[in-house]
Amino acid sequence: MQKLSVLLLFMGLSGSIWAQAEAILEAEMRRRQQEKINPAISVALIYPEGPLAYRNFGGPEITEKSQYEIGSLSKTFTAELALHLLGKKLRQPLSELLPKVDNQYLEEIRPLDLLQHQAGIPRLSPNFSPANWANPYQDYSEKKMWQELRDWEPYEMGQWAYSNWSYMILGQIIEQQTAQSYEQLLQSLFKKAKLKNTHFGPTAEAVAPRNLGVPSANWEFSGPSRYAAGLWSSTEDLATFLNYQIEHNILFQPGWVEDAIPTGLDDLGQGKLYYKGGWFIYRPDKETEILMHTGLTGSYSSIMAYNKTNGKGVVLLSNSLQLADDIALAYIYPKMELEEPQRNLAYDLAEKIEAGDFKNLEKGYWKNKKDDNQEDLLDIYWLERYHYGQKNYAASGPLSNIMYKILPEDWEACVIQAENLAAQGKCKGAKKIYKKAMSLAPERQEMISKKMNACKD
Repeated sequence: MQKLSVLLLFMGLSGSIWAQAEAILEAEMRRRQQEKINPAISVALIYPEGPLAYRNFGGPEITEKSQYEIGSLSKTFTAELALHLLGKKLRQPLSELLPKVDNQYLEEIRPLDLLQHQAGIPRLSPNFSPANWANPYQDYSEKKMWQELRDWEPYEMGQWAYSNWSYMILGQIIEQQTAQSYEQLLQSLFKKAKLKNTHFGPTAEAVAPRNLGVPSANWEFSGPSRYAAGLWSSTEDLATFLNYQIEHNILFQPGWVEDAIPTGLDDLGQGKLYYKGGWFIYRPDKETEILMHTGLTGSYSSIMAYNKTNGKGVVLLSNSLQLADDIALAYIYPKMELEEPQRNLAYDLAEKIEAGDFKNLEKGYWKNKKDDNQEDLLDIYWLERYHYGQKNYAASGPLSNIMYKILPEDWEACVIQAENLAAQGKCKGAKKIYKKAMSLAPERQEMISKKMNACKD
């Protein structure tokens, strides 16, 4: 493939050069779509001048109105509500706003800390253990969240750490302080921002969920999880929302964002990713500042981004766990390198399972694995969790064996292995591995011991 970064360096000098650059991006999207890495892709492009442009891949039914589960892009909506509705209460201790939750540490936390991911609250509760891993947030209730918050003890308060749980708590505070439901508040925001196709669940225009190229299932975000990741939308609507932010959000105005919080994440380069006000701030070089957010669920991935330096914006949605952030950012940042992801052995496993061919799944994996890299491990993890949640133990069992062999000292790989053994009635072996998991993660002893005690010989 021609090097995009070299070609794009000249995009300001020639319209034909920019057309060639877009052609490279479109060819890469077409490749990923045809190889089922991203079975469907929808893109919206915002230019400093001129109308929006759309690119769609995956068949004639895929358009700018097609709906995708947008996961954590929902947090930008929740942040918008918090910043405009809570006022001075953004800096009021949670102990005063949540008097029924008896936890001394809430005296030290404010809603603003939750919004900024600086409350010392982990991504999820240490005791988070879904009843159905194929739909992990469906049964997460307000009652469960409040109980877990009563038992919670902080770590590294004031340090940045991405947290779904923080936004679940923040959403509850917004509802309580405004005496309105999240749905009512968002409907007002949708109207103000002129959004017509953003909803709290899939509609007839929803793109079918896929994982590793085969049919999967969407997640249902009920209870407090909906504040963190519960929305569905289209490129048309999200481009409209991005334009709304460009016009009304001070972070999007010209000039460097002040007091941006270092995230410590090095996915896009050391010291280049910051956070403030519900948005990530990417500074790839000394002249460029990009506001962005991504989303990822069991079968969908998404990104919204705006380059303040050149006035270009992008929304990219796909029905795949494989992120396409590199393509989205390359549209608005000339020097972004494409990652060119390839199909791995997890795709072969998924296709065999879909075909009902469970025989020799594990043996075939090891036979075809050519090196010790773990590039397929996260894909295998979500494939196993989906089939375990669907009670398809003929598939999840071999997948759990693969993960446990690769990561024998990882507490979560141990729990997954034990869960599968228990599901097959092998409680003696399951309990042995549950005990190993507790020794590896003593802070999760309560959750693991419940699983172990539920296993009856």
